[in-house]
Amino acid sequence: MGLDSVEIVMEVEEEFQLCLPERGCEECRTVQDLVSLVHSQLKSSGLHPCPSQCGFYILRRAFVTAIGIPKASIRPDTLLETLVDRGDRQEKLNCVAAAIPPDKQNFRERDICSILARPLWMSRLVFLVFPAITLPTLLILFFILMGLGWESLWTALLLSLLSTMAAMFTASELTEPYRIVFPKRYSAIKDLLPLVVMPQTKTWSEDEVFSRVQPIITDLMGLKPSQVRLESRFIEDLGMD
Repeated sequence: MGLDSVEIVMEVEEEFQLCLPERGCEECRTVQDLVSLVHSQLKSSGLHPCPSQCGFYILRRAFVTAIGIPKASIRPDTLLETLVDRGDRQEKLNCVAAAIPPDKQNFRERDICSILARPLWMSRLVFLVFPAITLPTLLILFFILMGLGWESLWTALLLSLLSTMAAMFTASELTEPYRIVFPKRYSAIKDLLPLVVMPQTKTWSEDEVFSRVQPIITDLMGLKPSQVRLESRFIEDLGMD
């Protein structure tokens, strides 16, 4: 198989959500060889590809569809930081979420952008430094306004806590647009696998495999379905480079 086979192999891998061995692909001379290779991989993987592979191909298709990233640049270990620009990261992630079929979504009502975090310095400022300064300041202020009596201390403390919590909530909402950092637990494509639903097992026949492989070859090579038969040779009959 020649250069055209790269795109065909990637499309076949995505269609069946499995990874074809490179050596096996190089030995394919006919459509039947490719169909048999795919069928053997489906059988050897327990009648269905690994669930994590299924999830990866669902995610890869979503990223390609939503952002236009080349398939070849997306691997399980690819860092999300390199795939999605910071400038419009939240918007692009929402587009990726929309590109995942509803029956494959495992995040339900959850906004996929919730996996993003604020920069570390901002999180420390909002949730540590800000309350550390605000709480004692308000406590002193309320204590003075309420007459400096010990009987008013608990009331002042309660009011200070409630006011600080309200201020932290406001600060959190105001800094929401700055959630643009992928945390360590969501640093690579493989870390997003829990967000997709893994498919159920299925037993494939060679005829079913061919029914999926044939349109892939015809679409990528501009051929008619009648030209792509099991005995068709990729180079001699189909004109593959």
